[in-house]
Amino acid sequence: MDIYYLSENIYLRDDKLYRNNKLIKKYDWHKKLSELGWTKLSLPLIKLLNTYSDTKYKNSQYGMLECGRDGSCFFHCIAYALNTNEIYKDEPYVYNSQDLRNILANSITNKLFDEIIEIYKILKDNDELYDIWNPYTIKIQEFKNLITDENNVFWGDHILIGLLMKELNINIIILNSNEFKNIYNIYNTMEQYDPEKFTILLIYENESHFKLLGHFQETNMITYFSHRTLPKEIYKMFK
Repeated sequence: MDIYYLSENIYLRDDKLYRNNKLIKKYDWHKKLSELGWTKLSLPLIKLLNTYSDTKYKNSQYGMLECGRDGSCFFHCIAYALNTNEIYKDEPYVYNSQDLRNILANSITNKLFDEIIEIYKILKDNDELYDIWNPYTIKIQEFKNLITDENNVFWGDHILIGLLMKELNINIIILNSNEFKNIYNIYNTMEQYDPEKFTILLIYENESHFKLLGHFQETNMITYFSHRTLPKEIYKMFK
């Protein structure tokens, strides 16, 4: 069987993770996968998810991964999850944040631009648009350039998240984690969950940063979920 090395010591074979030829299991995943950057979910989120869970694990199976701390953190997380689905393909495509920015920009037609810019105008009028660009003066190509330029900190907001979900044909579910306001809940993307589509899970930390949310199942850390593999407590929270 093919072996896919994720680091010098960790590899994937038959959907099972190994470290130094030893199978990684649910009781020690957080120790073994720390080599890849995985850490345990914060305790408040673990407690929240446990309220929706029928099974109480001594060692939570949820992990979060830092995928990049620049202005493209949202896109880095999505790219990482997409790439885990590509690994077994004969001709895998390796996504990066720039690919996703380009997909977004290319999806914006003149009609769509007119529709979403009206939403940004409302946000600006209500002092809820925190970016420095002006929706009353920006043109469509300028808007596309803003999205594709990684040097501009154009974050993934609910408008662009919804567009990317449509273009990639996926669900994106986001958990809020705000330690300053003590808020832990589901972030409203204003999109419906579609069980026919794959799902990517994210953590939105302190209203400023995205991390990837994974779930260790059997012997593998899952980041790209079918409806069958989506954790039941996540589905219950979202519904």
